[in-house]
Amino acid sequence: MAANYCLEGEEFVVLLPLKRREDAPQVAERLRQSISKQPVQLADRLVPVTIGVGGNPYQSGEDLYVDTIPRADRALYRDKQEGRDPLPMGS
Repeated sequence: MAANYCLEGEEFVVLLPLKRREDAPQVAERLRQSISKQPVQLADRLVPVTIGVGGNPYQSGEDLYVDTIPRADRALYRDKQEGRDPLPMGS
């Protein structure tokens, strides 16, 4: 089961129970594509929606909130400099 946590503003954490780390980029890309196909209606116009995804595997023995999530957040911000819709998968 996936879990969602709002970090701040428009940032969210989604925890995915993946069995293989190699599956994460494909899951993130499917999520990105799905969201990009659903513009938001604002007044009289449709506004496109884009997302950036920062991914990072949980490593046994670490603290999810102190280690894993901040590492994913750093990967996302590092790669945001490359433009919209980044899909960084840190290590």
